[in-house]
Amino acid sequence: MSPPAPAPRRTQAERSDATRRLLMQATLQCLGELGAAGTTIGRICARAGVSRGALLHHFPSKHQLLAHAFMHRQAVRAAELEPPPAAPAAVRSVRDEIAATRARMEADFTVSLEFFNAVRTDAELRRAFQQVCEQQDPTLAARYELLGAELDTVPSPLPTRYVIGCFLRGLCLEALVSDPATVASTYEQFVAILEHYHRRSGGAPAP
Repeated sequence: MSPPAPAPRRTQAERSDATRRLLMQATLQCLGELGAAGTTIGRICARAGVSRGALLHHFPSKHQLLAHAFMHRQAVRAAELEPPPAAPAAVRSVRDEIAATRARMEADFTVSLEFFNAVRTDAELRRAFQQVCEQQDPTLAARYELLGAELDTVPSPLPTRYVIGCFLRGLCLEALVSDPATVASTYEQFVAILEHYHRRSGGAPAP
C-alpha cells in the first residue's frame, strides 16, 4: 500500500489569510471573555499562538485589529443567513426570521457591548472602525436585502431589518436589568407589530 500523498502546501497568501483569521477570532474571544480593557495585544497573541511581530505585520495597531475583527464577525453572520445551495426553497416567516436574528444577537451580545462601548470612548478606535466600514464589500449589506423570507416583500427590506437589529440589540441590553416576563412580552409585541406591518404591506403569511 503506497503512502498517502502529502497535502499540498499552502501559498503565502493562504497562510497570511489564515493568520489574520486566527488573530481576529482570538480578538473576538478576548472581547467576549475579558472585556475591551482586558483585550491586550499580549493576550490576543497568546490565545492565537502568534508573535507580537506577526500581529503587527498583519494589523498595524490594536485599534485596526479590533475594527477588522468586528467587521469580520459581521461578514460571517451575514454569510450564515444564506441557505445552502441544495436547500429546498422555503419562505421564512416574519416570526422565524426575527427569532433567528435574536439568537445570533444574543450569542454575540457581550462582544458587541464591549466593542461599541470602546468605540464610544476611544476616538482612535472610532476612526479605525469608520475606515473599515467605508472599505467593506458592498455585497455585505446586500446580503440582508433578500433572504428568502416574508420580509423580502415589504417596501424597504434592508431598513426594516436594520430596525429589527436595533430593537433586538436594545432588548438584549434590557434583559440585563428587567425580569424575563417583561422581556418576553416586549418581544412578542414587537413581533406582532412586524407581522402587522408585513400584512399591511401586501405580504401574505408563509405557507
